[in-house]
Amino acid sequence: MTLMVGCSSSYHKDLDSALDDSKKLAALSGLITNEIQQTWHTAIFDHEYSRNGKTEYVSDFNEAIQTLLDEPEIKSVNKSIDSLNLTLKTKMGKIVDPPSKYKESYEDMVQVYSSVSELSNLAKSPTGSLQSFKQNVDGLAGVIISKIKAIEIRNPQNN
Repeated sequence: MTLMVGCSSSYHKDLDSALDDSKKLAALSGLITNEIQQTWHTAIFDHEYSRNGKTEYVSDFNEAIQTLLDEPEIKSVNKSIDSLNLTLKTKMGKIVDPPSKYKESYEDMVQVYSSVSELSNLAKSPTGSLQSFKQNVDGLAGVIISKIKAIEIRNPQNN
């Protein structure tokens, strides 16, 4: 029986670690997608790119978004996103065979992982129209938040 508790405790720690990295990845991706939305909106309606106190004319939103993605701070955050994605992928491999009491949490964690991966992809390579981009980001954020809450409710000692 002690072995089972130890195994369960180890799984719990691995799940918690993956959940923490998912939260970090979602937060970083959310920062970038928010910047993209603001840049996109300003480029469409004002034909400007504004950041860090500088404003310049842009011919279209693609130019503005590319300028944003080329900013050193944004590149740095995107490197962190890439690193977290790799770390999270490894951690997801550690929790692939959950004890029965963690089955639902694992299924929710798979949805969190899928959603944060998709959100991080949008942060690095925005697609669609401004409206569809915003809808995609908002939809993914909603899934991430609700599934994280479900996992935390089922595993309250982690909070």
